[in-house]
Amino acid sequence: MYHEIRKEFYKDVDGLVLVCNITDKLSFQKLSTYLTEFRAMNSSPNIPTVIAFSQADTLSSNASPSIKQEEIDEFVGIVGQPCFCFVVSASDGSQVRQMFLKLFETCLAK
Repeated sequence: MYHEIRKEFYKDVDGLVLVCNITDKLSFQKLSTYLTEFRAMNSSPNIPTVIAFSQADTLSSNASPSIKQEEIDEFVGIVGQPCFCFVVSASDGSQVRQMFLKLFETCLAK
């Protein structure tokens, strides 16, 4: 059911936000599925994209990133340009505003 609803959000977009948990490798691996779904519904090749690595607030206290920089770089290469990565925290708001400003700025520059 949710798969069909998600498809509606992929049409006629100017920018894309992909979100995963920085401490959960499986959530990062699922980004490929969402990117494939998005591309099947949207033929524009250069959609500005940001990847939000959430749970930044947990990194300093009790967890470490489970995703290696090489994996991130490889995925960014698959996404293509323009693509920006941000480590964000919903609980304290760090980098959330900057992430959306970068996305909006990039969309408007197209």
